[in-house]
Amino acid sequence: MPLFPLLVPSTPVPGLTAHATGPTLVKVWWNSPNEKDIPGIFTGYAVYYKEVSSDSDYWYPWEIRNTSTLYYLSNLKPYTNYTVNVTVLSLEGEGRPATLYVRTEEGGEFSFMLPTVFQFCCLVQSIKNSALLKAFIWTVTQKNFMLRYKS
Repeated sequence: MPLFPLLVPSTPVPGLTAHATGPTLVKVWWNSPNEKDIPGIFTGYAVYYKEVSSDSDYWYPWEIRNTSTLYYLSNLKPYTNYTVNVTVLSLEGEGRPATLYVRTEEGGEFSFMLPTVFQFCCLVQSIKNSALLKAFIWTVTQKNFMLRYKS
C-alpha cells in the first residue's frame, strides 16, 4: 500500500508502444504523462516484462530513474510473446501500469547488439549548481559514442 495513496500517479503512461527489432531485442517507448496525472514528486518509470506462456509470476523489472521514455528489452527468446508493463514512479508510490503484448522476430540467437543509432536522455545534476539540472543526449553507434549538450 502506498504511503500517500492520493499522491500516487493516477493514470497509466500514454502511448505505450513496442517493436521487435530482432529475435532477441524489443524497443519499448511511451509518452510522458501530463503533470496533473502525477500529483506527487516524479522519480521515473518502471518497466516489467515476462513471457506470456510462462507459468511463473516473476516479472523482470527495470527502473528508469530519469525522464527517458525509451527502453530496450534484450536477451529475449526468438519468436516468443511477451507482456510488457510500464508504470510511472513517484516518491509516494507506483502508478497504474500500461500494458501491451509484443512478439520477438524469428531467427537464431545472437549476442546483444545496439541498433545503428541509439539515443536516450538522462538528467544529470550540474556540478556547479546543485539546483540546476542539465539534459545530455548520448548518441551511441556501433563504432563510437558522442556526448552532446542540450540546454
